[in-house]
Amino acid sequence: MFNFKSTQSILARSLLVSGLIFYAATPYAQNVSSDTTDIAEQSQAQSQAQWIESNRVSIVQNILNRLAPEAEEAGYEGWREELEVFLTDISAEQLLKAYHAQDYAGVVTAIRGGDPVQPQSYVQSSNLNSNKLLGDTFEDLVFTPLTPCRIIDTRIGGGGKFGVSETRQYSVNGNTSGQGGAVNCGVPGAGGEPPAVVLNITSTKALASGFLKVWQTGAAQPNASILNYTPAADIANASIIPSGLVGANEIQIFARQPTDVIVDVIGFFRKPERTAPDAIVTAENTVNVAANNFSGFLFSPSCPAGYRVSGGGSRWSNSAAGRSVIVSQPDTNLANNRWRCWGHNGTGAANNFHCRAICLSIPGH
Repeated sequence: MFNFKSTQSILARSLLVSGLIFYAATPYAQNVSSDTTDIAEQSQAQSQAQWIESNRVSIVQNILNRLAPEAEEAGYEGWREELEVFLTDISAEQLLKAYHAQDYAGVVTAIRGGDPVQPQSYVQSSNLNSNKLLGDTFEDLVFTPLTPCRIIDTRIGGGGKFGVSETRQYSVNGNTSGQGGAVNCGVPGAGGEPPAVVLNITSTKALASGFLKVWQTGAAQPNASILNYTPAADIANASIIPSGLVGANEIQIFARQPTDVIVDVIGFFRKPERTAPDAIVTAENTVNVAANNFSGFLFSPSCPAGYRVSGGGSRWSNSAAGRSVIVSQPDTNLANNRWRCWGHNGTGAANNFHCRAICLSIPGH
């Protein structure tokens, strides 16, 4: 934080800004007339945030003018220009807290996210946001699409045309050429069988009107059919079929009347996988900060593709007393995917200030 000395040189006074009467927070407001209206009353016609944004320039100047005696007494150069940039960039909520701060240290606390006026209310509001839990591993499955690929064609394999009320078992992964399908359609196997597959099922060259049922091997035959067919046409339908049985022949097909059956796999579902986080630290960007001066905004390099900024840090080459880090937080423009830093060199010698980001890969699938 800033190391400006706290003084009693800030006089209680009314501040006329944009035609509205502002007043310093207690204990410096004893001389304000009783008919003075505060920010909450002024913002009845519009939200407080909107009102603050529409008067941001005046509020920032108010704060800077109020802090001038303390900053000038401390002998810091360039403080006004640097702080003006930062106050212009912060949120409306932070700016309101900075306005109510009673001294330079209080303004810095407000900028960094604290609240020198009503700390308890902001602690409570910070608990309103919580992370959502990850989905259930059995009910929330991840879909993986596939280029349509044949796994069954009874015209050329797989036992030939179905007979009357016949049931057969088939595999949905591995080499399905013996079923009239492809050598490998990309469905996981060897103990990694997916809980469900998406199949496009066709009845062709039927000898009589009937229906097909398709279900997981080992489960009871369902009452519902996948499709109804007639000899007059080829009929197709797509369906999601549970298929989590480990080993060969994960599904069963029942035909009520003789027909050939064609099955193409077009995707599968699998359980979410928790992957180990892959973290990297970017190189540091560096700026040389003159004695008794600010660094200004210093940004880290952006995280590479496939990674998101999750943290960061800043440091001085020589961390002598008087050198501080004011801000270390994500860039407010999230698309930049980087960290931003702001430091103050309160010593009599120049020094390098560094900023870096910590990046995490996007986990799971």
